Amino acid sequence: MNNLPGQTGGTQFKVPFVGDSSVGKTSIVSRYNEKKFTGNMPSTVGVSNVQLQIKVKNQKVDMTVWDTAGQEKFLSLVPLYTRHSDLLIIVFDMSNQKTFDGVEQWFQRAREDLDLKCPIIICGNKIDLPSAIEKQAVEDWAKSHECIACFTSAKDGDGVDNLFQTAAEKLISSRPATSSSFGSCPNLEAAQQKKGCC
Repeated sequence: MNNLPGQTGGTQFKVPFVGDSSVGKTSIVSRYNEKKFTGNMPSTVGVSNVQLQIKVKNQKVDMTVWDTAGQEKFLSLVPLYTRHSDLLIIVFDMSNQKTFDGVEQWFQRAREDLDLKCPIIICGNKIDLPSAIEKQAVEDWAKSHECIACFTSAKDGDGVDNLFQTAAEKLISSRPATSSSFGSCPNLEAAQQKKGCC
């Protein structure tokens, strides 16, 4: 968990998105945060972040989502933005087998090179396209690596809310109930998302 400069009243969970280039990391974050999809988005240069607040039952979970670049020339920057993460989301393209093959490398980089102990979600994006990967294969991989598997379409919005809800629930279950990163949320208005750029 990390305090954000200039922010008061609590701590933010740090949740980076990683994965190969063009798998839709930015589009997923944009779909959830802005409720829209923009096709042919340019690849992320470096890193960007957005602050979100998600309601889980009677609690609100504050998280900072880091959207990292997947291009090889930016890989050296990824460790700077993934260290001390509270949860990591590895995104791949369900229509591109190569990006799923790359999940193993991202996982090993997180567990071994960065020594991350946090929960990991693997997210198969672009389920609106003809799939090159069986969902069962993804679920089997996730189970064998003690991860959670989610499936999304940033274009249609399918599964995107579930991805972030699953992340928030996992953050709560992996932290003591007294953590300052979440508190009571008596009504829906108190749990509205904080908007930001991505």
